Amino acid sequence: MRSFLKYYTMFKYLVLLAALQIAFVSCKKLNTSEANSKQNSASEDPKTADGPYTKKDENGKIIESGTLKNGVPDGVRTLFQANGKPKIQENYTSGQFEGEYKTFHENGAIDQTGMYINNTMTGVWKRFYPNGALREEVNFADNNENGPYKEYYPSGKLKWEGTFKEGKEEGEHRLYNEEGEIIKKKDCETGNCDVTWVKKGYEDGKLK
Repeated sequence: MRSFLKYYTMFKYLVLLAALQIAFVSCKKLNTSEANSKQNSASEDPKTADGPYTKKDENGKIIESGTLKNGVPDGVRTLFQANGKPKIQENYTSGQFEGEYKTFHENGAIDQTGMYINNTMTGVWKRFYPNGALREEVNFADNNENGPYKEYYPSGKLKWEGTFKEGKEEGEHRLYNEEGEIIKKKDCETGNCDVTWVKKGYEDGKLK
């Protein structure tokens, strides 16, 4: 369980890294020739940069594209994988997250999707298997998991369900096998859980 939360921790690191990349691009003063050769914003003064830009690696492959307004991201920003497919796609308004956020598997299928409102993770966020099947869904409020959580087997059958409050497990959480039987229960309060095995001999939903 909680692979979404582990992924979310990594995701927050990626967001921070992306923000640092933006700051680096926006604060680096370029003249026109440098901007043309490096495929960044063509504006000489980054504080007034305006318009679309692209960044390329040393081999000439596009690794990032977006739009700047007054030196900060505004609109869609996309980071690319080595194979040319999107890796992260995010939306900005005046330098802050606003709108849909997506990450992608190596094959180009959607990995994760969610929504930002006023720079805050809000509503239902979902993760998917590379074949497009739903893997996990959890409700966010104030940048934390708040509300129902569900995880599914690749077959589409329910694996885990429970509730989170301020990013911590709360109430009863249940683990099912693929036959729909409850095999484990967790009674949680602010992330501290008492575990009861209803069916023994299982590990992560499967018989040992």
